[in-house]
Amino acid sequence: MKFFSAILSLCVLSTRAVELAYFEGRSGDIILQPKNLQPTQEGSYMMVNTPFGQQTDEISIEETSIADFISHLVGGPVVSSDASRDLLQSNSVFNKAKANLMFVLNDAEELPHLKSAQSGRRMDITRMSYPQDFTASLATISTGSIPSAHGIVADSWTSNYVDVNPMQTGAIVENLYDTMSRAFESKSLLYSVSSDQQTTWINAPHFETNTQISHNHAYYFDGQKGRVMNLGRSQGLDLTRAKILENLPRRFSSIEGVTMNGNQLVANIQNVEATFDASKKADMQFLTEIEMTYSVVDQLNTDAFAHLVADEIPDLYTFTYASLRSLSEKYGRSGPNYIAAQYILDEVVSDVTARFQQMYAGKLSIETLVQKSSISMDMQMDTKTMNLVYERVEKYLDGTKNQFKMHYPQIYVRSDVDTDTVCNQLTDLPFDVQCPEPRPFASFDDFLIYQSENNGTNNGTVNPDFGAAESFQITLWSSIILVVALILTLCAMANMDIGNDSMLYRGSGKGVPTI
Repeated sequence: MKFFSAILSLCVLSTRAVELAYFEGRSGDIILQPKNLQPTQEGSYMMVNTPFGQQTDEISIEETSIADFISHLVGGPVVSSDASRDLLQSNSVFNKAKANLMFVLNDAEELPHLKSAQSGRRMDITRMSYPQDFTASLATISTGSIPSAHGIVADSWTSNYVDVNPMQTGAIVENLYDTMSRAFESKSLLYSVSSDQQTTWINAPHFETNTQISHNHAYYFDGQKGRVMNLGRSQGLDLTRAKILENLPRRFSSIEGVTMNGNQLVANIQNVEATFDASKKADMQFLTEIEMTYSVVDQLNTDAFAHLVADEIPDLYTFTYASLRSLSEKYGRSGPNYIAAQYILDEVVSDVTARFQQMYAGKLSIETLVQKSSISMDMQMDTKTMNLVYERVEKYLDGTKNQFKMHYPQIYVRSDVDTDTVCNQLTDLPFDVQCPEPRPFASFDDFLIYQSENNGTNNGTVNPDFGAAESFQITLWSSIILVVALILTLCAMANMDIGNDSMLYRGSGKGVPTI
């Protein structure tokens, strides 16, 4: 018995070693992609609804430009120096949004009658890098950097064996939330909400670089503990599974055709009938995300948050609905639960948007981002080619076949393997083979050293020096004040009365007396 226990422990330890090898903030050692791949619009798009700035005629936006686009709307600094500036709308520095509200619909379809698809201006999202899946794409949007820079290349960067998160070892460039936290000295309300922990982390500030984050709220649902957890250093949501089911009936009271009956949600919406059962994981994930959304609204309307909402410091809110992907995998893309869920979310988004508009007195920018399936997922479906690649590289791999399939089309090899040797064995296959250069750092500590040695830049991403910005502002306005004071002094002297009765030419009018 002890022998088998030892073998089991050895297997767990070896698996942990392989898992940790993935957390070194890197893209795959080898990346496969379709031949002659160009930046493409794969159906993902963003609906933008903002009264701030001039409306642009552009109908597309690069995914690496979205973070700067949002930061500009709320008066924040540059997130990525490589981002395109063409879409930044001209606007008065004193006329900025007080908050930005983003809804992310993961793996959604374009359905008729969606309010969110008719509100605002549609901008197709142009992918600027490969490989991409939902998680990697969201990290690219949040950081303004491509996967080879931010280090998130797939869904699989959490470990079941150790407590490792991407803010420590994976996402090693600053995201939009980091930049806003630094710019406004951790006084902005920063919310990242999703049922999925990985998705929540993507829009959460890095704790290693933000030690005084007091208003960071990063909520996700822990299925094992049966409650909503907060990754941030702030007041959490008191939501257990039982509390979620207790609150849901009043959440759906305003949505026609949707009622909560015990542990089941019964929907008849837009001629689609579906029943969501809380005992099923995918259904419970969907119900949880709706309750989390409304619970955040309730939290913001309490006295403890009223002054934070009312101040002039911009806030960021991102609600990501990862449950749509789970529902599509369980019921299929033509399944009634998957379709009905999108109509229900559309009603929820419209309702929550109206509540935020009221809280922020209309000074709000809103984006609804619809993510579609990616080329990476299409390549994973091609099992014949994937198995052929595995046969060629099996002896070089850093992990098992299941881990290879999980990361494909990114391939991770052992540290003692020359990647060029492996790449040469794949050149006759029907795709382009990339062998990325090794990173100059392998951990977050090494990254900080590298960052300081390179003047705070990394792969085109700038960590702003806000002390220099403050010095610039002080110098600029002091100079303007002195110039204005000089002009006023000259004007006063030019208009001075120099008559005989002035202080300069005082006299009696009778001449100078004689002695």
